[in-house]
Amino acid sequence: VEVTKKDLCESYKTLDSGRGDSDDIALVALGNPHLSVEELGILSKLIDNDDRSKHESVRVIATLGRHIHSKGNELGLTQKLESFGVQFINDTCWCMLLEPPIIPSNPKSAILTNSGKYAHYGPGLTNRRIRF
Repeated sequence: VEVTKKDLCESYKTLDSGRGDSDDIALVALGNPHLSVEELGILSKLIDNDDRSKHESVRVIATLGRHIHSKGNELGLTQKLESFGVQFINDTCWCMLLEPPIIPSNPKSAILTNSGKYAHYGPGLTNRRIRF
């Protein structure tokens, strides 16, 4: 099977189904099912390399396994992310988190995710717009 750049672009557009008139993001949902230690490191470096702060009205929540969370603590990564405003939820995935206060209560809210799985299932599960 040959996968072309056009195929990848079409897949991205399908997963980024929440585009709309307003792209106000209420929640950044990271992981699904779980972030890795490497991803924690990448996020930490992004924070180090950008002097902007998290927007006060946007929640950033990451799902990860408890063992990855512990390793992130040992490396000082989770503390840095928490001080930026990231909240962590251990040992579950976004497809199990379907109600407020985790999911934005406003049905017009948009959720931004780095997860193809959540981008695919999230719109039907949450009745919210999902950006990928």
